[in-house]
Amino acid sequence: MRKKLFLLTIAWRYMSRRRAATIITVAAIAVSLLFLSVVSAINFSLKKNAAERSVRYPLVIGPAESSGIQIVMNSIFHIDKPSGLIPFAVFEKVLKDHRTLNAYPLAIADSVEGTPIIGTNEEYIQSFHVQPVEGVVDLSHTEDAVLGSEAAIRTGFHIGDKFKGSHGMEGDEDAHEHAEVTYVVRAILAPVGGPEDGGIYISYKTVWAIHKDGDHDEHEEHGPEKHKHDHLEITEGKLTSVLVKTRNPAFSGQIEREYSDNSVQAVDSGRVVRKMASYLNKAEILIELFNTVSLIVVTMMIFVTIIMSLNERRHELALMRSLGIGRIKISLIIMIEALILTLAGAFAGVIISHITLWFFNPYIHNLLGISINPFMITGMEQNGILITLIAGQLLAWASMLWVYRMNLVEEIAN
Repeated sequence: MRKKLFLLTIAWRYMSRRRAATIITVAAIAVSLLFLSVVSAINFSLKKNAAERSVRYPLVIGPAESSGIQIVMNSIFHIDKPSGLIPFAVFEKVLKDHRTLNAYPLAIADSVEGTPIIGTNEEYIQSFHVQPVEGVVDLSHTEDAVLGSEAAIRTGFHIGDKFKGSHGMEGDEDAHEHAEVTYVVRAILAPVGGPEDGGIYISYKTVWAIHKDGDHDEHEEHGPEKHKHDHLEITEGKLTSVLVKTRNPAFSGQIEREYSDNSVQAVDSGRVVRKMASYLNKAEILIELFNTVSLIVVTMMIFVTIIMSLNERRHELALMRSLGIGRIKISLIIMIEALILTLAGAFAGVIISHITLWFFNPYIHNLLGISINPFMITGMEQNGILITLIAGQLLAWASMLWVYRMNLVEEIAN
């Protein structure tokens, strides 16, 4: 035990004397693992969140001129813009279908401070299965508005606050304020952990009322070309999409075929999500490959650093040999030094990466609409840690072999 402590103490003293090189080496390993951990956690959460949403809303009915990905991204994740309209009668028909468990109308045309205002009904909000932290969910009046948890943080609105919406999204060419309705915040929802947190919810009838009169005149003033490009104009009896929950997964395919024609199309959200996941998987492979290469480069850097330090310490090692310390013990000191560097780098990388995820989790949720478990270790991160530890072992053995084969007798003679 004393011999082991002696070797460890000597190795630690060597590293302490070269603090700058030691810190840089440990930091290089930590940063490499930090990048891998953060990217893998976000990637995993994106796929998990997408899979959960596709199960909750297996079908989305949207305009025929839109792509399936665009319909799903806009209707479920509230990321893309709607590119067309469908008749309200589609919602009424699918809601009465015996194969449908429930359906939710969506009319998305407006925003406030970049946050989407989603016209819908109370049943859609109830499908989130969360209770309001403040207020009561009520969309029975024109001015009623219910905020998702992230939307409340982003806008800074509280219960009873009043605000006006803008036609289109912030930054759009045709964006302008709606003076027709002043919304009042009636409720703020508890976090759902998904894109639903980033929405402001009003009645779809309010959307119809807002776009009924004033906007048409304004667009006519700008000419037919302006009106042509404004695909967010939702008149009465129109929706941007309908979310559908089926009673049985087998019914999804049937409804998808029956509700797809020249004017509307039903999209299997699970199929779209799987396609998106396949792209994410390809990206994951590239990320892991990049990280493996970076870890190899870091390992080589550590090896070169150790070799350079050995050349600087040749006289000290020769003196230790002359005092009767065996070649194997000297080699073990260098091996322990290499192991400490890689273990410290891996440990620091894991700790820093998860603290980083914990700190930036609210910002990631705000940006991507997903909630991350900051203390979960993904499979990609496990692979990165394993590669680091294996590389550390190989590095330690290589360093030990290098020292063992050094001719210290010559150094003593010199």
